[in-house]
Amino acid sequence: MEMYKDLYLEELKTRRCLEKKLERLEKLLRVDRRKLRANEETQSQLEEMKNRYSEKVREVDRLRTEVAELSQQLDRESKKCTQLEAKNQDLQGELSTLRGKCENLEMDKCQLQEELAKVQHHLETNMVDRTQLEQCKREVEERADHEIRQKLREVNEFLQAEVEKYKELYLMEAKTRESLAKKLERVPAVTPQ
Repeated sequence: MEMYKDLYLEELKTRRCLEKKLERLEKLLRVDRRKLRANEETQSQLEEMKNRYSEKVREVDRLRTEVAELSQQLDRESKKCTQLEAKNQDLQGELSTLRGKCENLEMDKCQLQEELAKVQHHLETNMVDRTQLEQCKREVEERADHEIRQKLREVNEFLQAEVEKYKELYLMEAKTRESLAKKLERVPAVTPQ
């Protein structure tokens, strides 16, 4: 009986020892699991940070490309603006020429009126019939007025076409500049890394 009691106590002692070992192992296992979870979370955060960094790099590249394209477009628009200014100067020269022609027409009109006055005087001094004189006067005046109106109509048509063209070019240029300004405002400042 004593032997069984000793064996029983020995078993109890061994069992308690094993339970303590098991308890220590479970604690170690829990600590290792916590560490593993922490490592997994850290690994996951690291991956997420890498992904975010890659996205930011791609975004910066895209923005750089967009800024380069907008700069090229701005250069093209500046060249176009310079060309339009040169064309404007040419048209101003043509306008000056037309004004000169208009002044010449006015001088021609004055000369025709002088000629008319001379003809009237000549007719009066030579006692020409009054109706003939009036008819001749009307014909000369009508011809002079018709020529002047025709020339002035041509000048007005040219000026109107010139004005419409400038208005259209100005509106196109204003829209282009406004579009470029909006695009450049939307592009955030790119800082070098």
